[in-house]
Amino acid sequence: MWSRWRRQAQQWRSHLLTLLIALAAMLAVQAWQTRDVTTGALAPELLAQPVTLLWHGQTQTLTLADALAQVRGDDELPVGLYVWADWCPVCRTMRGMADGFAQDHPMLSIAMRSGPNTQVQSHLQEHALNWPTLVDPSGALARALGFGAVPAFATVSPNGELATPTVGLTSSWGMRLRWWWARFNAS
Repeated sequence: MWSRWRRQAQQWRSHLLTLLIALAAMLAVQAWQTRDVTTGALAPELLAQPVTLLWHGQTQTLTLADALAQVRGDDELPVGLYVWADWCPVCRTMRGMADGFAQDHPMLSIAMRSGPNTQVQSHLQEHALNWPTLVDPSGALARALGFGAVPAFATVSPNGELATPTVGLTSSWGMRLRWWWARFNAS
C-alpha cells in the first residue's frame, strides 16, 4: 500500500515537472515573440500618426489617439488591440474568439498587410465582423508597435500605455484576462 502511494506520488511529480517545463517553454517563446514590443506609454509621435479607420461601413482618417478614443467612447476602459491579416490561417482560427471579445469589450483591430481599404472592408463584410479596423497595408503601424507577426493582441490603457502583449493563438479568455489585468492596473 505504501509503495503504491509512493509510485503514484512520483508519477504526479513527473507530470507536474513536465507541465512546468512546457509552461516555461511557452513563456520563453512568448517573451521572444514579443521582444520588440515596447510596453508602457506609446510615443506621442505614434499616437499623432494619421491612420485610416473602417467602422460601421465608413472610412475615416484620424490619428491613432483619436481612433483609440473613439473606440473607448466615454468609458475610461482599456482597449483591446488585435493585429490580424486576411491571409493568416491562425487569424482565421482566432476570428470567432476576437469577435466574442469585441462584443463585450472595446477593441480596435489592425489589418496588417491585408490590402487597401476596399479589400479590408470586403473581408470584414464577408465575415460579418463589425470591428473598428485600422488599415495597415504595409505593416508599418504594426511594426511601430513592435509586432512583426500575426495574430497579436495587447491592451492600451486610457492613458495610452501598451501592456500585456502576446503573439500567436490567444484564447478569448486570454484576451479577457489581459484586458482585465490592464483595467486593474490602470485603477
